[in-house]
Amino acid sequence: MYYLYKIGLFISLTLPLRITYAIATGLAFLYYLMAPNDRRALGDNIRIVLKGKATAGRVRAYTRRTFINFAKYLVDFLRFSVIYRDYIRKNVTIRGLENIDEARKQEKGVVILSSH
Repeated sequence: MYYLYKIGLFISLTLPLRITYAIATGLAFLYYLMAPNDRRALGDNIRIVLKGKATAGRVRAYTRRTFINFAKYLVDFLRFSVIYRDYIRKNVTIRGLENIDEARKQEKGVVILSSH
């Protein structure tokens, strides 16, 4: 597992994001095909979520997409190790910062929530 992690980290940090996502998508699809127990377990969970709308094709499609989305999440996770202030300033937009500054002036503490 350690070596898989190191290979994944190297690929994620070396190649452009679009190419890394393509590799992750391919590997996720292969894993989807080769892991019937994981596929079945995830399909069972998706069937529960979909309740009465769970056709076999729909469950299969959502299961496959979940494998792929998880692989892309792993790429993002591995790339987080190189995020730095300049990258954040360039790629993250913060709106309403003045509201936080105003709330902090009241010296009662501030709770900040974020979504991704």
